[in-house]
Amino acid sequence: MKKIIILVLASILTISCNKDENEIIKKSVFEASEKILDFGILPVNSSSNKELTVKNTGNGDLIISSFQFNLKSYFYTNSISKGEIIIAPNKEYTFSLGFRPLEHGEFENTLIFETNVGEQQITLKGIGIILGPL
Repeated sequence: MKKIIILVLASILTISCNKDENEIIKKSVFEASEKILDFGILPVNSSSNKELTVKNTGNGDLIISSFQFNLKSYFYTNSISKGEIIIAPNKEYTFSLGFRPLEHGEFENTLIFETNVGEQQITLKGIGIILGPL
C-alpha cells in the first residue's frame, strides 16, 4: 500500500513539474480611485454627483458581476449596467454616483462590488443640512 501511495505522489509531482514554465498566471486587481467618497455638506433636497473610477491593475480581466448599496439611503447611482462589466488589464470603468439628502443629518452607506477577485467595498459619506432664512 505504501508503494502505491509513493508511486501516485511521484506521478503527480512529475505531471505538475512538466507544466510549461513560460505559462503566465492571469490575475485581475481591483483598484478604486477612492476608498471613501465624501460628498460633503449639501442643503436638503439638493443633489451632488461624483465619479468613482475602478481600474484593473492586474494582467487578467476584472469582472464586476454586480454592484449595490448595502442600505436604502440618499445615495444613488446614475450608472446603468446590463450584465457583467469586464475591465481589461490596465483599463478602467467610471461609475457616476450621487447624493441627495431629504433630511438633516450625517449619512453613510457602502457600495458593494461583487467581482471575480472577491467582494470590494467603497464607503460613501454625506451631510444634509436645512438652510434657514438669512
